[in-house]
Amino acid sequence: MIGKYSRNFWIGEWKKNPELILYAKDGDVYYGICLGWADGNCITVSGDRVLDGYKNKGLLEALYVEIEKRAKRLGYQGIVNGILEGEDEFYAKMGYIGKTLIQSEKHTVEELLQFNEQYNNYEVTGTGMYDGYINQIWLNVSLLDKGLKKRYEEEIGDCWVQVIVSKEL
Repeated sequence: MIGKYSRNFWIGEWKKNPELILYAKDGDVYYGICLGWADGNCITVSGDRVLDGYKNKGLLEALYVEIEKRAKRLGYQGIVNGILEGEDEFYAKMGYIGKTLIQSEKHTVEELLQFNEQYNNYEVTGTGMYDGYINQIWLNVSLLDKGLKKRYEEEIGDCWVQVIVSKEL
C-alpha cells in the first residue's frame, strides 16, 4: 500500500510509541492483540483481536484496560476505534460511546446531510473533511442502523458507514 496508511506509516507510528503495541502470547502462539497509534491528542486503535479459542475469557478487556493505562500515562486524552458490526455491546460495557461516521470521497458534506434528512434525520454531531478529500458527517447513533448503512452505501453509493467508539481518559 502506498500513501499515508502504508506499511511504513504503521512501522513509524509504532516506533514512536512502542508501548501502544500490546499482545498476549502463549508459547509461540500470539492469541490477542491491541495496536494503537497516536492521532493528535488521542490514541486510535487500529487492530484489536483475539483468536477464537481465547474469546470470552476477558482477554480483550484486559488488553483495553492496559492500553488505556498506557495512553493516559503518555498524556493522551482519549481512545478512538472503528468497530465492526455486533461489537457495540462490548465497547459500551468498557465505557466507550459510539457515533455513526459516514464518509465519502465523491459526495459533498451537503449531499450527505441532505440524504440524512431524507432518511431518518438523525441528529448531526459534526461534519468535516478528513485528509483534505474525504467528506464526513457524524450522527448521534451509537448502534449501527443497517438500513441507514445500506441506503448510503448502495442507494447513493461511494460511501462508507461505520460506528466509531471513543472514550475520554
